[in-house]
Amino acid sequence: VLLAAQVLLLSTVPAWIAVAARGYLAPLGFSILLLLVGDLFAHTGWGPWVPWSILLLSAGAGGAEGPVPGLGSWLVLFGVFAAGFAAAWLHLDRVDNTQ
Repeated sequence: VLLAAQVLLLSTVPAWIAVAARGYLAPLGFSILLLLVGDLFAHTGWGPWVPWSILLLSAGAGGAEGPVPGLGSWLVLFGVFAAGFAAAWLHLDRVDNTQ
């Protein structure tokens, strides 16, 4: 349930990219790229502060001695959610949808 909540919090950024790019390939490529970057940071000390690494650390991909996401990680996730939601909302509010 916690992983599903974390994925939901991160889903607003690819949603905004899908709206801005008017397609599905840009957010798919973005998600794959950030998954790879998240895996890179999950094996370093920066994992709890990189949003896409937090998912991997919560799933146990950081190893047995890997850092455990705490309250700061949840604040990062809520910040990414707020930024993605605001970007998508403002984009949809200001775009010309009369076409």
